[in-house]
Parts: sequence; structure tokens; C-alpha cells
Amino acid sequence: MGKIKNNVVTKGFSGKFGEDITFRQVDGKTVFAKRTLTSVAPSERQTQVRNKFAEASQYAAAAIANPQVGQDYKIMAALQGLKSAYVAALTDFLSQPEIGGVHTRAYTGKVGDMFTMTSKILYKITEIKVTVLRADGTVLESGKAEAIELKWRYVATVANPQVAGTKLVLVARDREGKESTLERVL
Repeated sequence: MGKIKNNVVTKGFSGKFGEDITFRQVDGKTVFAKRTLTSVAPSERQTQVRNKFAEASQYAAAAIANPQVGQDYKIMAALQGLKSAYVAALTDFLSQPEIGGVHTRAYTGKVGDMFTMTSKILYKITEIKVTVLRADGTVLESGKAEAIELKWRYVATVANPQVAGTKLVLVARDREGKESTLERVL
């Protein structure tokens, strides 16, 4: 792939030139490459991926058109080192809300003890529901974690005299309503 620098004639070109060369714009620069021709129909998997990407593209365009959501994606792009809010929205659509880490050392079973969670992808998760189960599987307490800067915190509201065997169930949700669950036995 070639790059064109300071050429008045080809600056801003986009499309094919003859049968062999294709021009396009990448990051405000004109690049060209040999035109590729394919005579093979796309596989079912390729078609699925293309359709998913088309959905993501439509979502991203609509998301950044909304002033509040667009601002959220600008923040996400800055935090993740992405080029634009559009790329952040595209990435958000194509990824799952995953909890990256759970810190339980501060939990000793007392009211006021804390669990701290982090997201694998910064600024992706919009809500975390926390459920604390006793060793026998009954619910001890449940509630929503609080977002503090780029971390999440849940403060225990019920005393737990038997911490060993306690199960922590975390359900993370993102802007689109996608969910993922993480379970941890203490």
C-alpha cells in the first residue's frame, strides 16, 4: 500500500482508478493499493461478521448523534486511547461488559466492609448488581455497586458470621443492556 504526500492532483482521491488501483482516505491521508478482486462468494461466517459490523456501525452513528451518549463515548475514547467517539461506540457494541477484577480482602463479614470491582474495558460497565450468598446458597444480601471514578464499590449492609464458603455473584451491564456474570467463592 502506498501513501501520497503533498500531491495536489491526487489529494482527497477516493475510489478506483482504472482496473488496477484503488484510492482511499485513512486518517486524512490519501493511500492507494492494488485493487483486489474476489470471485468467491463470502462464507456464512463472513456474512455473519459483516452483518454484525454493519449493525455496530449503525449503532455507533446513532449513538454519537445523541449529545449525551456521544459525550460518554468521547470520554471512553480518551480513556481507552481510541481515535474517536465513533470507534469507542463501535468497540462498545462489539464487546461484552466484563469485570476485570474483584477485590474481596476488605470483606470480613462486618456491616460496612467493601468489595471493589474493576472493568476489563474502561468506562464500559454502567451497572453492577451484587448478590452475596451464604455457603448454603441462600441470599444474604443484594444491591447495586456504586461507581467511583473508574472502579465500582459495594458496601455490605448485613453481617455475615460465616465468610468461608460465601459466594459473590456479580452481574455487569453495559449501555446496550448486555450482561455478563462473574461468581467468586470467598
